[in-house]
Amino acid sequence: MEFVKIVKGVKMNDLVRLLDEAIAIEDNASELYRLYSNLFPEDEKDWHRLSEEEINHAQLLENTKRHAIELSQNVVYPGYDMMRLVNKSIKEQIDNYQTMLEEGKMIDKFQAYFYALTLEQSAQEGYHWSRVINTPFIKVPAIVEVFRELTCMEMDHAKRIGGLMELTQYQK
Repeated sequence: MEFVKIVKGVKMNDLVRLLDEAIAIEDNASELYRLYSNLFPEDEKDWHRLSEEEINHAQLLENTKRHAIELSQNVVYPGYDMMRLVNKSIKEQIDNYQTMLEEGKMIDKFQAYFYALTLEQSAQEGYHWSRVINTPFIKVPAIVEVFRELTCMEMDHAKRIGGLMELTQYQK
């Protein structure tokens, strides 16, 4: 739990920073899944659907951000540093794939899917921590609810990606 820092008296821009980082995770995950839908045509529909759902997650967070002034009183926001690390990892992975494609290298399907599973579990953990660790301290249920919804959605994504991984193993 080193990555969690609980600070009282958080300012409005701290909430905006947290939400911006969460939105960026969803946007980058969507971009990664669009790339997968092009790389792995046999699973294109699954990755396209996941990409669209990540866009919906970002929109949910954007809507929360629009109401941030009302939601920012007496809230504790841990998990920001972990979200930044997840986001950095996604961007680096996309860059790695782009470089590999430019060099004509193959991208291993199972490893790509495993990365996506890890991504969903990391994002899920970030939302979980932002929700659960705050529970005794938070005064704004709407923030808790947004992160609870996202945690459930990320769990569903992880389950579906795990199913794709099982199919991939049997196809080898």
